[in-house]
Formats: sequence, C-alpha cells, structure tokens
Amino acid sequence: MAEIPNRVSAVLSDEEVNQCLEQVDQLERTLPFLIALDEGEHSGLPKLGSSGVGFVNQAQSLVKQRSEFMPSSFSVEEMGKDVDLLNKLVSLMSRLEPFMKKLRDTKLVVGSEAYKAALTVYRCGQENGAADLKPTLDEMGRLFQRAKKEKSEDDSP
Repeated sequence: MAEIPNRVSAVLSDEEVNQCLEQVDQLERTLPFLIALDEGEHSGLPKLGSSGVGFVNQAQSLVKQRSEFMPSSFSVEEMGKDVDLLNKLVSLMSRLEPFMKKLRDTKLVVGSEAYKAALTVYRCGQENGAADLKPTLDEMGRLFQRAKKEKSEDDSP
C-alpha cells in the first residue's frame, strides 16, 4: 500500500488553541467597532481598492489645507477620523491577511491529508474488516455521500 504524503505533521495542544482564541478575543475587545455586513449591505457600498487609499489620503490632505470650498454639512474632523482609521486598518490587514492565508492553506493541506487517510481506513475496513465494523463503515459511507453532495453544491455557480 502506498504511503500517504504528509506535508504537515504538528500537534496543537488544547492550551495553545485556548491561547490563540484568547488572543482573538483580545483583538475583538481592542477593536469593538468592527462590524459584519450582510451581502446586501456589502454589495451596496462603493469599494475602495488599494490605489483608492492614496486617493483618500490626498483628498484628506487637500481638505485639511483648504476646507472653505466644502459645504458646511461636511465634517473635516469626521473625514480625518475615517482616514486615520482606514490607514490603521490597512496596516493591520497587511499583517493579518498573510497569516490568514497560511491558516487557510494549512487547514486545507491537513484536511486533505486527514481525508486521504480516512478514505484509506474506509477502503481497508470494507475490504478487510470484521462484521462488527459494518455499522461504523455504513455510517462512514453515509457521511461520505453527504460530504460529496455538499462539495458538489459548493462547486455549483
């Protein structure tokens, strides 16, 4: 039988998981103003690309120097708060996004490795297992069919 390649071989203790979760909780306490938008809210907002940050910063610089052309209802102070927060969030995201990519990619590889191993267990159990394994193997078969169905639904447009 061919050996299953293993790119990630690590142990993460419950204590380490709890430490990570506490650190995420700490981030959420530090940033209590973060919001989650539903799809409708998200799609209805103008989007700011990476080059748009420079545009926003330039606009703030201009309005700070010469605000007399702006309507009285425009708050230079509120724009300043928004731009400052935007720049700080961009800085945080530039550090967190590579971390999140590594987390997602590691989960993908580990999940793939675990899934390949589980398929081997299932196949060997069907081919070589004793009768008392049948209920467990039958349940595994149902879970496998459900997982395949969910995957095909995820792949559909």
